[in-house]
Amino acid sequence: MSMLNILHFSTALALYESIRFALPHQPRQLAKAIVLQHFTRKRSYGNGIHGDAALSIVSAYVRHTETRYDALLRDGYDKATARAIVQPAILEQLAKWSA
Repeated sequence: MSMLNILHFSTALALYESIRFALPHQPRQLAKAIVLQHFTRKRSYGNGIHGDAALSIVSAYVRHTETRYDALLRDGYDKATARAIVQPAILEQLAKWSA
């Protein structure tokens, strides 16, 4: 395994652990899927994954998969307005997973 692959794996593991720590009631399989999606879509291998980054990544996942965000964009809403509309649903889901 190359050093780059080790870095990618360790960063993905750190993200997964941060998600599980911040959101202990989120299903493990979903946390794994979010990490996989993040690293395959964003090609983001930076260092320093922490709780705030994990919550931001999970929030983006929820925004795109469990809200009307993308439909609002298609309907002509700008990003800021669409995010404001769906933010309560995102916060509600995060609260369920963190309780």
